[in-house]
Amino acid sequence: MRENGFQDRTKVLLGTVDDVPAVPPLDAATLFGVLHHVPGDEAKRTILCALAVCLKPGAPLILALRRDRVSVAQPSRLLS
Repeated sequence: MRENGFQDRTKVLLGTVDDVPAVPPLDAATLFGVLHHVPGDEAKRTILCALAVCLKPGAPLILALRRDRVSVAQPSRLLS
């Protein structure tokens, strides 16, 4: 981030979804390599919904999934 000049407008949060403050709402969020560690669709949905509450309306949530490690046939099902 520093190399590209983003350090003044970027905040990295390390922890669980419960550690993400809902206020002020986030401009965007990423979730990389996480969902395949979470057992069951309902637990995955809970994490995604909790993170969605922290985002500004229309803000992107960027997911990186390993299709061979996610327990659902269609990850888009989690967003419905």
